Amino acid sequence: MSESNRTDSRDFKPPEGDREGQLTNEFEEIKAGRRTSLEFPLSNSVSVTAVVLDSTRAASGQTTDCRCAALIVPRQREKEWVYSTEGGQWQLLVSAGVSRLIILFRRRDSVKQAKQYQRRVNISDEALETILRPLVLALTPKILFCGGIPKIPFLNYSDSVIQRVEKEVAYSSLTGFMMVEDVELKPELEEGSRSSCVSRISSQFPGGEHESIELVTSSSKSSSTWKRRLIFQRMPNLIQTEAALMIHPQPGSKPCGRERKAEGSSSKRKEKGFPQTRQGLERVVDHSRLVHKYLPPIVAGFVLISPVLDSSIRSRQKAKVFCIGVGGGALPTFLHHQFDFHIKVIDVDGVVLDLARRHFGLKEGSSLEVTAGDGLDAVAEIAAIAISAGLVHEDLVTNWKRSSNGDLKPYVKLPTSTSQAADVEDTVKTLEENLSSGENLSSRVEAGKSVCDGLMDSELGGELKFTDENAQGAARGSKLDSEFQSIQVEQRDMDPRYEIIIVDVDASDARSELSAPPVAFLGRKFLLSALIALKEHGMLVMNVISSGAEAYEEVIEALGAIFEEVYEIMLDDEIYHSVVFALVKPSAYNRSLASPAVELVRSVIDNELIHWIRKVKFKHASST
Repeated sequence: MSESNRTDSRDFKPPEGDREGQLTNEFEEIKAGRRTSLEFPLSNSVSVTAVVLDSTRAASGQTTDCRCAALIVPRQREKEWVYSTEGGQWQLLVSAGVSRLIILFRRRDSVKQAKQYQRRVNISDEALETILRPLVLALTPKILFCGGIPKIPFLNYSDSVIQRVEKEVAYSSLTGFMMVEDVELKPELEEGSRSSCVSRISSQFPGGEHESIELVTSSSKSSSTWKRRLIFQRMPNLIQTEAALMIHPQPGSKPCGRERKAEGSSSKRKEKGFPQTRQGLERVVDHSRLVHKYLPPIVAGFVLISPVLDSSIRSRQKAKVFCIGVGGGALPTFLHHQFDFHIKVIDVDGVVLDLARRHFGLKEGSSLEVTAGDGLDAVAEIAAIAISAGLVHEDLVTNWKRSSNGDLKPYVKLPTSTSQAADVEDTVKTLEENLSSGENLSSRVEAGKSVCDGLMDSELGGELKFTDENAQGAARGSKLDSEFQSIQVEQRDMDPRYEIIIVDVDASDARSELSAPPVAFLGRKFLLSALIALKEHGMLVMNVISSGAEAYEEVIEALGAIFEEVYEIMLDDEIYHSVVFALVKPSAYNRSLASPAVELVRSVIDNELIHWIRKVKFKHASST
């Protein structure tokens, strides 16, 4: 804890009131959503700032429903966003699972008195809790005194950060302040542990007089690691992106010399405590693995639609993945390197995209599109295009129009004449024929023929035109492959739908029980749009973080009302953090059958994750 002048707890008396004399009456009751800051002196030079937060869900009036706890901010961490910002403080309250949380900051008077000197001494955590306990009791709800003087626990917040260095702080009118930082972590948060990406406080309440609570995640790793993070000030306890770092030579430099501290740094804050790499070396993001705890489970869920992905692999037609929410772009970059997908990424904030490009190595390409925009509108637009192309059942179209007020115009220009409508029908027919030819091709390739031979034997191959009919060997094969890829691009453009849609967006309100996703992504309008925007055996994936069972069940019910099956991988039972998979059609995944897609998934993640998949909702009849 921070240093303090020696203070005898026997001399400390609970304050009778705040600056307005209203302390006693003001804090007897829980007032939903209240946040108040008070300051109390401990000595001539040391004071305590108490931030009192009441849950947005007021207690029912029963003693068993009302819980109160205190948290002393660790020494030298007072300015960190998780403690100093309103969003961070609300997240601490939600993580603690209490009705009232009292966050205690120790302040030292910065004005030095020349004629007075007091020696600073260290004080143990237990002694500090003893000193502050009367103050905590004065701020405790009256209902907890029904059975005598309550024992209010002091919580220990643990995030396993050894040290951190700020890389950049940026601001956006949409997101607010955001920070890219490199952090050294204790082995508890190294990959391999089944822990949450949300640092949290245990919600257990022991009865000991000075008993504290601390959450520590077990791991077999023995050494610390460095990772790069993106965090938002509005919800600093929710890591937006976490990526592994590796040492890499700087362009035009040769590794040499001994490790030393940076000299002439323009920012002490950035370099303080940060171990420098050798001259000519730099830390860069490692795209070969996923270290953010919920990202490997997302990949594990791909096995649920493995037959569809197998078909794409065999036909060499890239499956399409649509990612809503970029963060640092760790997942789309990983999928781009490890899977032969066509990936489109959208984020509402262009500043976030800029940070992802400069600090996390997000790079656009022919198979990785990055766009700034609203994910809700983007999915609705895809659905509207699919409807206009005649790819959607009439009943589903009717339901979608009702949820969208019957208006497609904001999303797509519909056919205005019979001839235009006929063109759309011809397009769909051509698409179906091409897809059918692709399936025939894959079966012939499986029979032992090359891709080029399969093409020439198929009806699709007969339509290809060559300028040199006598082309032989490698030149002929190269031309065929090029033509085949062109047809694949045409097919992809003709069908706007995706195999996978991934929603990875935070709710932006730290007081909400549901930290992710925003409630707009659980509305009937979006879910119907997603259902239409997915292909027949497609899948919607969501990163879900909830502090309570009720909010989590509402997510499952919303998805189950639209999709045929819902699965989950639960990452943390206490805060209900899970990855949820909603399927358009029942999963055809069979563990006993050989599958190229499953083997690919197994090669890039821990195989145990696949066994964590559990069905949580099954709809025998669609209610869409």
